[in-house]
Amino acid sequence: MRLGSKPLLAILGLAAVCAGWSIFWKLASNATQSGLDDWFAMERQAGRVWKCQERSVGGYPFKIEARCSKPTFSGRVAGVHVAGSMGDILASASAFSPNLIVGNASPPLLIQSTPDIGSASITWSGLSVSYRAREGTLQLGMLSIDAPNFEIDSPRFEPIRVSAAAVEARALPSEKGPNVLEVAFDAKDVSAPLIDRLIGDEKPFDLVATATISRLDAISTSSNALPIERWRRAGGQVQLVELNAAKGEIAITSSGTLELDAGHRPRGRFQIDATGLTDLMDKLGIPSSLLALGSLIGGGAPSRPGATRLSINLENGRALIGPVRLPFELPPLY
Repeated sequence: MRLGSKPLLAILGLAAVCAGWSIFWKLASNATQSGLDDWFAMERQAGRVWKCQERSVGGYPFKIEARCSKPTFSGRVAGVHVAGSMGDILASASAFSPNLIVGNASPPLLIQSTPDIGSASITWSGLSVSYRAREGTLQLGMLSIDAPNFEIDSPRFEPIRVSAAAVEARALPSEKGPNVLEVAFDAKDVSAPLIDRLIGDEKPFDLVATATISRLDAISTSSNALPIERWRRAGGQVQLVELNAAKGEIAITSSGTLELDAGHRPRGRFQIDATGLTDLMDKLGIPSSLLALGSLIGGGAPSRPGATRLSINLENGRALIGPVRLPFELPPLY
């Protein structure tokens, strides 16, 4: 039985489409893997080396899925050597949009340093990251974590435990400049025993913040210095647009600027509108009369009725309300 010319042409056309799609999928797959390779390269440049026990790519014909099985990492974070591991990482993208990568990770993330420093761990019920880039430049980055639980154990201080119902973060380029990033952070039902004991209230709290970060280009420059030190030397600055937090009777709204001084300590100026701070200041041994003084020199009316406006300066490792120094020092971050 002979095929006519039309059926034969249809079969050949279908074969050509399948072959062409396979080539397109392979090119898109290469683009997705290139995005992952860029991230691994960025981590190497930051002093951390990641390794996958097994790495594979699948998802044909309409998706691209890159899997890194039980990755491990080692390197330096803020000048301290760490090593760790986490569950499988799966990064996927549509074959039609390979530059938009969505990643999912399995818990836990375990981090171990030297015995005198300690260890940390993070668990979650769901973690996803989306990353869209064009020509190696971030267009949009999003992080979503369900039920995170963060723990730090160290011989230097009491164990730290922080958990939340959900945490979301977003980053995208700012219109203020090519090397400025706009970030937003939202944490719901946060619980921290240390804060609970300090305030005397075990109710969870919410935290919402928006900010801009400048001079991110300095992080990728070629230098033996830590990325955060390169950022500091370049004059990098965090502009806190707004922060809102409330726990029990305490409610805080804040804005200001933050950078690092030559001693690697926080330096900046913040304007804070707060309610319910009197009891907390008494517990910390800080005269509550500073609230009245701070309201006189805070500058302008508070953003809500009943709040006290404070102007807080961070200078030379100390925190000041107006001319009055608070009784604690700010240690170097690295």
